Amino acid sequence: MKSFDAIIGHKKIISHFEEAIKTGKVSHAYLLSGEDGSGKMMIAKAVAKALLCEHKDGCGECAACKSLPQKRLKCCAFRI
Repeated sequence: MKSFDAIIGHKKIISHFEEAIKTGKVSHAYLLSGEDGSGKMMIAKAVAKALLCEHKDGCGECAACKSLPQKRLKCCAFRI
């Protein structure tokens, strides 16, 4: 999925999210934990982008993907 391409490492969690999105079995909430700077927010935003994408892969080309950088993702709650 294109929304996860910029993330280095985290292969296990990325493959989990890709499979969940592909099969439509996404949980109502996820808890990402780890040290500061470990990529939690980057993963959370990539998941949100993939879920909101018209093609469900964070293509960067559809209307939803193009409007994401301008929005603050009001549909998602990021707790730090």
